Amino acid sequence: MRLLYTVVGTHFEGKFVVLQIVVEQIAKDKLDPMEIVKDLSGFVQKMKSEASEMRNPDKVRITRDEWDKGGYNLGDVISIDIRSSE
Repeated sequence: MRLLYTVVGTHFEGKFVVLQIVVEQIAKDKLDPMEIVKDLSGFVQKMKSEASEMRNPDKVRITRDEWDKGGYNLGDVISIDIRSSE
């Protein structure tokens, strides 16, 4: 499975660089005012969830050698492959 993420932060930890990432949303749904009125509590819950994701981004560590190759600037979209180790 391949997931797309946006780089929202970086910092160094010894020999590694930590990338702070959030899931890339390919297409956001248009905001429909009628849907908000119909399900106000659902809308509020969705907004809280999105805010929480931005405050607590996922993180991935890469080596400084990989960092030096480039392509990990703020706002860049990266892909991560997730596979079973078996």
